Amino acid sequence: MDRREAIKRTALISGLAVSHSLIAAMMQGCKVDKAPDWTPSYLTPEEAEQVAAMAETILPKTDTPGAKDVFVDRYIDLVAQDCLEPEEQAKFKESLAEANAAAMKAHSKNFAACTPEEQLALLTTIDQAAKQKVEDNKLLPPPADEVEAMARNPAFLQFKQMVFAGFFSSEEIGKNVLAYDPIPGEYIACGDLQTLTGGKVWTL
Repeated sequence: MDRREAIKRTALISGLAVSHSLIAAMMQGCKVDKAPDWTPSYLTPEEAEQVAAMAETILPKTDTPGAKDVFVDRYIDLVAQDCLEPEEQAKFKESLAEANAAAMKAHSKNFAACTPEEQLALLTTIDQAAKQKVEDNKLLPPPADEVEAMARNPAFLQFKQMVFAGFFSSEEIGKNVLAYDPIPGEYIACGDLQTLTGGKVWTL
């Protein structure tokens, strides 16, 4: 299995097809700007703040870094501008609008202004609805092509894929959380992960 196929298979966690745009971004190993005075290129400052809040809600800091720690918001800003097709950009913006609309309805404020507890509750509800849509889509005839398959993807689950891609392809996570071997040696086809890496998943 090559790296491209491995990336595609990560979509199984959300039951979605991964677009060629997102695969290309991960294959290119997009480098984010870590400067303290960073400003977004594609997103507005308000959108960038919302993306950071949503990403951190999905992957919060625990005993490992959170999404904000590894600059997932900056990764998404870069990928959205340079890698996404116009229809994918539209769906990405849809995911932000959906979260803000839910926040305004429930709390009369934008998503980024909500408390962490409110943000988690909002995204949990959106996530459940998106997963139900995926289940409902299974009752439809198979999509004719990738364009139709991507069009059926709920906007929020596509956003989650971008968050996962930015997080797990980051240098910090790749080197210090996942199993990292820049110069692979002996190939062990069916080795036990606990024995080989101490239970860590390999870096893509």
